[in-house]
Amino acid sequence: MSENTVSPSVPWAICMASFNYEKREGRGEDADPLTLVNDESVWIGVFDGMGGAGAQMIETPEGLRSAAHVASRHAVGLTADWIRSSAEMAAKEAAQDLHDFLKAGLDSKQRELAPVESRIRSRLIRKLPTTAAILQICDHQAGTYELRAFWAGDSRVFALTPSHGLLQLTVDHLKGGPDPYENLSSDAPMSNCLEADEEFFIEEALLRLEEPFIAIAATDGCFGYFNTPMEFEELLVESVYEAQDFNAWRDILIEKICKATGDDASMAFVVVGLSSIDEFKAAMQEGRLRLYDNFMSKLNTIESTVRLTRVQLEELKRAEEEQLSSMKTLWQRYKETYQPELPRLRSK
Repeated sequence: MSENTVSPSVPWAICMASFNYEKREGRGEDADPLTLVNDESVWIGVFDGMGGAGAQMIETPEGLRSAAHVASRHAVGLTADWIRSSAEMAAKEAAQDLHDFLKAGLDSKQRELAPVESRIRSRLIRKLPTTAAILQICDHQAGTYELRAFWAGDSRVFALTPSHGLLQLTVDHLKGGPDPYENLSSDAPMSNCLEADEEFFIEEALLRLEEPFIAIAATDGCFGYFNTPMEFEELLVESVYEAQDFNAWRDILIEKICKATGDDASMAFVVVGLSSIDEFKAAMQEGRLRLYDNFMSKLNTIESTVRLTRVQLEELKRAEEEQLSSMKTLWQRYKETYQPELPRLRSK
């Protein structure tokens, strides 16, 4: 587990924090998230090495590591280098330039590596595969903030807002195009990701917000193990109300996400346009009630019904087993008089 908190050197952001939880310590395929301030812009990002496609083992100074592990860490370093060298780039050029920078860097890294001989032979194996979900935030004008998301794969960028709740700014690159709810059960394969020696694309989206918000970049280990996207929003919102400050909020998120997830999980967030967590709690109160009244109360009622029905089914199963056992026991007693031994003759 790695954690990081910084105070951004811009007046409109009070806290920027991140964490990276590894299911297997030292073998995680998520990189430590990107948290960076450059030329009045705040940047956050997450990178999730693709374990199945990047299963090939590679010699590194730390020992044998998977291509997925190496890919995510190299991609976050490349992205930081690109940000520092390209912060003033026109919006229309940014996605293409980021693509070209990452492509050249991953291809170059692949040529330097010494892959270990492996019996793995599959068309699904890729060279240095990783997702990327990156967000730039800047002060567009007084009270209005510009958010530019760049991504490849199924890691996501969100904005948690008082009036609109949780907004997903990215669209997962998955075969068949399932929506976020459908993908929780379909587990569709990736249709696009960063990788070496093969083509990929960077998608970009722009949003302007005129209110305080918390911007979040997260890998699928953070949100992919809940039954619905609404439940992920509830986790974020209710954790705010449990916390005394934003550092405590991060710690609560770590505890709850690590308990729920079956994967590595990494997240970075930045708090924009707020002076304290108490200010955000006050601003979120109406949206919190709306989320509960419109969605969570109904889901909770259904879940309670399902739990009760499961208990009743277990009780029914035990009653049926007891019934069968009792019938057999009673039959043996009844049989003593029911079928007396009589003289019998059989015809030829």
